[in-house]
Amino acid sequence: MKFHRYKLFSVGSLNRFSDGKSAREGIIFWDGDAFFDYHPWIEFGDLPVDEFLNDVRMRGPSRVMSKHFSLWRERSTLDYVGFFNHSLNASGEVSKIKFRQGMDLPSLIKEFGCQKIRIDFNNMLDIEETKSLWASLDTEIKHKIEYFEDPCPEIEQWKQLKQLGIPLACDRNTAELSSFDFNIYKPNVDIKPVEGKRNIFSSYMGHDLGRFQAYLELMKSGDLDLYHGIDTPAIYENQLVLFESDGRKTFLIESVLNKLLDQVSSYDWEEI
Repeated sequence: MKFHRYKLFSVGSLNRFSDGKSAREGIIFWDGDAFFDYHPWIEFGDLPVDEFLNDVRMRGPSRVMSKHFSLWRERSTLDYVGFFNHSLNASGEVSKIKFRQGMDLPSLIKEFGCQKIRIDFNNMLDIEETKSLWASLDTEIKHKIEYFEDPCPEIEQWKQLKQLGIPLACDRNTAELSSFDFNIYKPNVDIKPVEGKRNIFSSYMGHDLGRFQAYLELMKSGDLDLYHGIDTPAIYENQLVLFESDGRKTFLIESVLNKLLDQVSSYDWEEI
């Protein structure tokens, strides 16, 4: 097995922990005829690049790596079809926004004019702040909210939020299955979707290769009637335009995929 280190430079803040100024590091692994992108978010508990690399040297491929190597090898058997993708911090049929303190949600939702909106809090609030925010919204706004994603870290108290009628999505929290409606499934770091939940397939906001990996698993096992978050465009310098929209559905641009594969194949590789 071989590997190639890379750096990505964001064009702005990517979450509430990111100032958008530091380079993000990752590794692409090459196992003969298959690739895997490891792009850690250390602030969310992932191993730093060097620790992960040492772990692979000692133990071999992780379960997630092995899953993606297998998926890569069967990619030619999958149908590459269109899918629904939410808009990120922008107007769309379904929009997802990253919450910031002081954000005027009602005004933003009205400005976007979307049918449904998803709000990602990254555990920014506590349980009482979440209740207060929900109570401050009028009925019309509440009907537009598809879910609050990780509003607060007190997962044992999420049932209180459900009792108030707040639709919840779980990403970084380990919550009881009965306390949320949507599971934010990240193929790049998760093994498999949660059974019995509406699984929203999500990009891990890494290398372009990582977005393609997430797309592959969506094509294999995702619910294409749901809106997903595979395409996260224009968040890094020199990011490829890997997908395009016809106004409703999003499609892989195969000519750009070929450019990506040529780019990856031309990297300098080191032996594990």
